[in-house]
Amino acid sequence: MNIFATLEELEDLSGAKVTYYTVRFEGRKHNELEDFILRHHQNPTIRDEFNDLLGWMQQIGNRTGARLMYFRHEGNAYALPPKAYLLEIDYTENLRLYCLRLSDDLVVLFNGGIKTTRTPDECPNVRKYFREARQLTYAIDVKIREGEIAVDYKKLIFALDFELEI
Repeated sequence: MNIFATLEELEDLSGAKVTYYTVRFEGRKHNELEDFILRHHQNPTIRDEFNDLLGWMQQIGNRTGARLMYFRHEGNAYALPPKAYLLEIDYTENLRLYCLRLSDDLVVLFNGGIKTTRTPDECPNVRKYFREARQLTYAIDVKIREGEIAVDYKKLIFALDFELEI
C-alpha cells in the first residue's frame, strides 16, 4: 500500500537561521510535528525534556542554525535533541524527534517518541517513527535528485504536482 504525504512549512517555528518543514500524511488531521506535540506535551515524566527540545528547536532556528553537531545521526535520518554532552543535562527518559537536516538552513521535522532501548529499531515506542523518518528521508532525497524539490537557500520549492510516496 502506498502512503502519500506533502511537506508543509512551519512558519511559526522557523527563524532567522532555519526554515522548518514537516510532513502531513494524506487524510490525517494533524501534521507529524503536531501529532508529536499532542502526544507528549502533557506527559509529566518528560516535561523538562520536552520543553528543552522545543527550546533547542527555537535556538537552532533563531541563533545557531542547524549545525550538524546539534543532531543525532540515526541511519539515513537524524534526531533531536542533541547529545547530552551538548545539553549539559542527562535525562532519565530519551525523547526523540526524528528529522531530516538538509543543510544549516533547512530541517524537515517528522515524529518520534520516548526511546526505551539502545537502538530505535528495537524500541516499540519509536520504531514506527524511526522507520517512517528513514522512508521519508529517502523519498525527499529522490525528489530533490529528480528536480521535484529544489533547495533555494532557506526555502524548498516544490513542483506543482509534488507529493511524497512511501
